[in-house]
Amino acid sequence: VPSAKMADGTNLYESSASLRYLANKFAPETYPADKQLIIDIALDKRQSDFYKAWGAIGYYGMGIGPKPEKDAAKKLNSVLATMATAFLSGKYIGGDTLTIADYSLLPLINTLSLPTLQKTGYALPERWAAYLADAKAELGDVFSEAVKVHEGWVGSNEKVENCEFDGDDAAPEGTDAWKIETVPEGAVLVCGHPGSGNVIALMLFGLQHLKDKYKFQMCDIMKGEQMSPDFLAMNPFHQVPSAKMA
Repeated sequence: VPSAKMADGTNLYESSASLRYLANKFAPETYPADKQLIIDIALDKRQSDFYKAWGAIGYYGMGIGPKPEKDAAKKLNSVLATMATAFLSGKYIGGDTLTIADYSLLPLINTLSLPTLQKTGYALPERWAAYLADAKAELGDVFSEAVKVHEGWVGSNEKVENCEFDGDDAAPEGTDAWKIETVPEGAVLVCGHPGSGNVIALMLFGLQHLKDKYKFQMCDIMKGEQMSPDFLAMNPFHQVPSAKMA
Protein backbone atom coordinates (compact mmCIF):
# COMPACT_ATOMS: atom_id res chain seq x y z
CA VAL A 1 0.00 0.00 0.00
CA PRO A 2 -0.93 2.46 -1.21
CA SER A 3 -2.45 1.29 -4.47
CA ALA A 4 -5.07 3.15 -6.49
CA LYS A 5 -7.23 2.51 -9.55
CA MET A 6 -8.27 5.19 -12.01
CA ALA A 7 -11.63 5.25 -13.77
CA ASP A 8 -9.90 4.40 -17.07
CA GLY A 9 -8.45 1.22 -15.52
CA THR A 10 -4.96 2.57 -14.86
CA ASN A 11 -3.40 1.00 -11.77
CA LEU A 12 -1.19 3.11 -9.52
CA TYR A 13 1.33 1.84 -6.98
CA GLU A 14 4.50 3.12 -5.34
CA SER A 15 3.64 6.30 -3.47
CA SER A 16 6.10 8.65 -5.18
CA ALA A 17 5.12 7.53 -8.68
CA SER A 18 1.44 7.75 -7.72
CA LEU A 19 1.84 11.29 -6.38
CA ARG A 20 3.59 12.40 -9.58
CA TYR A 21 0.88 10.85 -11.77
CA LEU A 22 -1.97 12.36 -9.75
CA ALA A 23 -0.29 15.76 -9.58
CA ASN A 24 0.24 15.88 -13.34
CA LYS A 25 -3.37 14.88 -13.95
CA PHE A 26 -5.27 16.80 -11.27
CA ALA A 27 -3.05 19.31 -9.43
CA PRO A 28 -0.01 20.37 -11.46
CA GLU A 29 0.64 23.22 -9.04
CA THR A 30 1.84 20.59 -6.53
CA TYR A 31 4.54 19.43 -8.97
CA PRO A 32 5.52 22.62 -10.82
CA ALA A 33 8.04 22.38 -13.63
CA ASP A 34 10.47 24.84 -12.03
CA LYS A 35 10.65 22.77 -8.84
CA GLN A 36 10.50 19.24 -10.19
CA LEU A 37 14.21 18.57 -9.70
CA ILE A 38 14.26 19.45 -6.00
CA ILE A 39 10.92 17.67 -5.49
CA ASP A 40 12.28 14.52 -7.14
CA ILE A 41 15.47 14.65 -5.06
CA ALA A 42 13.42 15.09 -1.89
CA LEU A 43 11.19 12.15 -2.83
CA ASP A 44 14.26 9.99 -3.46
CA LYS A 45 15.80 10.99 -0.13
CA ARG A 46 12.52 10.28 1.64
CA GLN A 47 12.62 6.72 0.32
CA SER A 48 16.33 6.14 0.96
CA ASP A 49 18.46 7.97 3.56
CA PHE A 50 15.56 9.34 5.58
CA TYR A 51 13.35 6.24 5.54
CA LYS A 52 16.21 4.02 6.67
CA ALA A 53 17.05 6.31 9.60
CA TRP A 54 13.38 7.00 10.42
CA GLY A 55 12.45 3.33 10.49
CA ALA A 56 14.54 2.48 13.53
CA ILE A 57 12.60 4.92 15.72
CA GLY A 58 9.33 5.26 13.81
CA TYR A 59 8.54 1.57 13.60
CA TYR A 60 9.43 1.08 17.25
CA GLY A 61 6.94 3.81 18.14
CA MET A 62 4.34 2.10 15.97
CA GLY A 63 4.89 -1.17 17.81
CA ILE A 64 6.16 -3.11 14.81
CA GLY A 65 9.91 -2.74 15.22
CA PRO A 66 12.54 -3.64 17.83
CA LYS A 67 13.91 -1.18 20.34
CA PRO A 68 16.32 1.10 18.45
CA GLU A 69 20.02 1.29 19.13
CA LYS A 70 21.33 4.19 21.19
CA ASP A 71 22.81 5.87 18.09
CA ALA A 72 19.48 5.82 16.17
CA ALA A 73 18.52 9.38 17.10
CA LYS A 74 21.80 10.95 16.05
CA LYS A 75 21.69 9.06 12.74
CA LEU A 76 18.18 10.33 12.09
CA ASN A 77 19.01 13.89 13.13
CA SER A 78 22.07 13.91 10.88
CA VAL A 79 19.88 13.09 7.88
CA LEU A 80 17.25 15.64 8.93
CA ALA A 81 19.88 18.36 9.34
CA THR A 82 21.19 17.79 5.81
CA MET A 83 17.66 17.66 4.41
CA ALA A 84 16.85 20.97 6.08
CA THR A 85 19.92 22.53 4.46
CA ALA A 86 19.13 21.06 1.05
CA PHE A 87 15.36 21.48 0.90
CA LEU A 88 13.95 23.99 3.36
CA SER A 89 14.71 27.30 1.69
CA GLY A 90 11.20 28.38 2.71
CA LYS A 91 8.45 26.93 4.85
CA TYR A 92 8.23 23.77 2.77
CA ILE A 93 10.28 21.69 0.35
CA GLY A 94 11.80 24.14 -2.11
CA GLY A 95 9.71 27.15 -1.13
CA ASP A 96 6.55 28.38 0.56
CA THR A 97 3.98 26.28 -1.30
CA LEU A 98 3.08 22.69 -0.45
CA THR A 99 4.10 20.12 -3.06
CA ILE A 100 3.89 16.37 -3.42
CA ALA A 101 7.28 16.14 -1.69
CA ASP A 102 5.67 17.59 1.42
CA TYR A 103 2.68 15.24 1.17
CA SER A 104 5.17 12.36 1.08
CA LEU A 105 7.37 13.54 3.95
CA LEU A 106 4.83 15.03 6.35
CA PRO A 107 3.32 11.74 7.62
CA LEU A 108 6.72 10.48 8.78
CA ILE A 109 7.69 13.80 10.36
CA ASN A 110 4.35 13.85 12.15
CA THR A 111 4.93 10.38 13.58
CA LEU A 112 8.17 11.59 15.15
CA SER A 113 6.28 14.37 16.94
CA LEU A 114 3.69 12.16 18.65
CA PRO A 115 3.61 11.65 22.44
CA THR A 116 4.40 7.94 22.09
CA LEU A 117 7.62 8.77 20.25
CA GLN A 118 8.50 11.40 22.84
CA LYS A 119 8.46 8.63 25.46
CA THR A 120 11.44 7.09 23.68
CA GLY A 121 13.47 10.19 24.44
CA TYR A 122 13.44 11.40 20.84
CA ALA A 123 12.79 15.08 20.21
CA LEU A 124 11.97 16.35 16.72
CA PRO A 125 14.51 19.05 15.72
CA GLU A 126 13.17 22.59 15.99
CA ARG A 127 13.33 23.35 12.26
CA TRP A 128 11.25 20.28 11.44
CA ALA A 129 8.81 20.98 14.25
CA ALA A 130 8.19 24.40 12.67
CA TYR A 131 7.80 22.77 9.24
CA LEU A 132 5.19 20.41 10.63
CA ALA A 133 3.32 23.16 12.47
CA ASP A 134 3.14 25.31 9.32
CA ALA A 135 1.81 22.43 7.23
CA LYS A 136 -0.76 21.39 9.82
CA ALA A 137 -2.00 24.97 10.08
CA GLU A 138 -2.33 25.27 6.29
CA LEU A 139 -3.97 21.90 5.72
CA GLY A 140 -6.24 22.09 8.76
CA ASP A 141 -8.99 19.46 8.80
CA VAL A 142 -7.50 17.72 5.76
CA PHE A 143 -4.40 16.85 7.75
CA SER A 144 -6.38 15.77 10.81
CA GLU A 145 -8.61 13.50 8.73
CA ALA A 146 -5.67 11.89 6.94
CA VAL A 147 -3.63 11.07 10.05
CA LYS A 148 -6.28 10.29 12.68
CA VAL A 149 -6.19 6.49 12.31
CA HIS A 150 -2.39 6.43 12.29
CA GLU A 151 -2.17 8.68 15.35
CA GLY A 152 -4.67 6.49 17.18
CA TRP A 153 -2.70 3.38 16.34
CA VAL A 154 0.59 4.87 17.53
CA GLY A 155 -1.08 6.26 20.63
CA SER A 156 -2.30 2.80 21.60
CA ASN A 157 1.24 1.45 21.85
CA GLU A 158 1.99 1.31 25.58
CA LYS A 159 5.15 -0.78 25.31
CA VAL A 160 7.61 1.96 24.40
CA GLU A 161 10.30 2.96 26.85
CA ASN A 162 13.04 5.54 27.06
CA CYS A 163 15.82 4.48 24.72
CA GLU A 164 18.50 6.69 26.27
CA PHE A 165 19.70 7.88 22.88
CA ASP A 166 23.23 9.16 22.38
CA GLY A 167 23.76 12.83 21.72
CA ASP A 168 24.38 14.14 18.20
CA ASP A 169 27.88 13.96 16.75
CA ALA A 170 29.84 16.87 15.37
CA ALA A 171 29.90 17.13 11.58
CA PRO A 172 32.60 14.87 10.04
CA GLU A 173 35.72 16.55 8.71
CA GLY A 174 36.70 16.28 5.08
CA THR A 175 39.53 17.52 2.92
CA ASP A 176 40.05 20.79 1.08
CA ALA A 177 42.18 19.05 -1.54
CA TRP A 178 39.30 18.26 -3.93
CA LYS A 179 38.32 21.16 -6.17
CA ILE A 180 35.56 21.02 -8.74
CA GLU A 181 36.66 21.42 -12.34
CA THR A 182 35.17 23.87 -14.81
CA VAL A 183 32.06 22.62 -16.55
CA PRO A 184 32.45 22.98 -20.33
CA GLU A 185 29.91 25.21 -22.04
CA GLY A 186 26.66 23.37 -22.65
CA ALA A 187 27.95 20.24 -20.90
CA VAL A 188 27.40 18.16 -17.77
CA LEU A 189 30.13 17.41 -15.24
CA VAL A 190 29.57 14.13 -13.38
CA CYS A 191 31.55 13.72 -10.17
CA GLY A 192 32.00 10.41 -8.41
CA HIS A 193 33.97 7.23 -7.97
CA PRO A 194 33.72 4.83 -10.95
CA GLY A 195 33.70 1.87 -8.56
CA SER A 196 30.17 2.80 -7.49
CA GLY A 197 27.24 1.26 -9.34
CA ASN A 198 25.24 4.44 -8.79
CA VAL A 199 27.99 6.47 -10.46
CA ILE A 200 28.21 4.03 -13.35
CA ALA A 201 24.51 4.69 -14.09
CA LEU A 202 25.27 8.34 -14.91
CA MET A 203 28.46 7.37 -16.71
CA LEU A 204 26.46 5.08 -18.98
CA PHE A 205 23.96 7.83 -19.76
CA GLY A 206 26.66 10.41 -20.35
CA LEU A 207 28.81 8.24 -22.60
CA GLN A 208 25.82 6.98 -24.61
CA HIS A 209 23.73 10.14 -24.97
CA LEU A 210 25.76 13.25 -24.09
CA LYS A 211 28.94 12.38 -26.03
CA ASP A 212 31.16 15.49 -26.07
CA LYS A 213 28.75 17.23 -23.69
CA TYR A 214 29.77 14.79 -20.95
CA LYS A 215 32.74 15.20 -18.63
CA PHE A 216 33.73 13.01 -15.69
CA GLN A 217 35.69 14.07 -12.60
CA MET A 218 36.98 11.61 -10.04
CA CYS A 219 35.88 12.17 -6.45
CA ASP A 220 37.65 9.64 -4.25
CA ILE A 221 35.21 8.80 -1.48
CA MET A 222 37.86 6.56 0.10
CA LYS A 223 39.87 9.72 0.82
CA GLY A 224 36.86 11.70 2.02
CA GLU A 225 36.91 14.03 -0.97
CA GLN A 226 33.09 14.14 -0.94
CA MET A 227 33.37 16.13 2.32
CA SER A 228 35.30 18.97 0.68
CA PRO A 229 33.67 22.43 0.57
CA ASP A 230 33.46 22.34 -3.23
CA PHE A 231 31.60 19.03 -3.20
CA LEU A 232 29.28 19.97 -0.35
CA ALA A 233 28.35 23.16 -2.17
CA MET A 234 27.12 20.96 -4.99
CA ASN A 235 25.61 18.19 -2.88
CA PRO A 236 25.13 18.67 0.90
CA PHE A 237 24.39 14.94 1.24
CA HIS A 238 28.08 14.25 0.36
CA GLN A 239 27.14 11.27 -1.79
CA VAL A 240 28.12 10.16 -5.28
CA PRO A 241 27.20 10.61 -8.00
CA SER A 242 26.66 14.34 -8.20
CA ALA A 243 26.47 16.36 -11.37
CA LYS A 244 26.76 20.01 -12.27
CA MET A 245 25.24 21.60 -15.32
CA ALA A 246 27.01 24.33 -17.28
